[in-house]
Amino acid sequence: MKNGGWLKFDGTYKSYLGFKRKWAMFERTHLQQQNPKEKVQQFMEYCLEKEAVDYNWRKEDMESAWTMLDTFYDRPLLFVEDLMDKLKSIRVIRN
Repeated sequence: MKNGGWLKFDGTYKSYLGFKRKWAMFERTHLQQQNPKEKVQQFMEYCLEKEAVDYNWRKEDMESAWTMLDTFYDRPLLFVEDLMDKLKSIRVIRN
């Protein structure tokens, strides 16, 4: 599989859950027969930004890689706070 066919995570908590859902579908569709060690190596090489790879550099299976990524990026409170900040910045339109 060429690099261009892999999903890419942008390294933000805002897109993390969507990336994780898309990855699950991609993995079921394209990677069922792949060697687990190769899969995690290619995942880190093709799908993750450098910062995320730095967190995962010793992971040998997808479960431990996701556990580490969850620790850093599964942050719903930050997502809500960011959304609230954006809502607060919207000007009120009065009739």
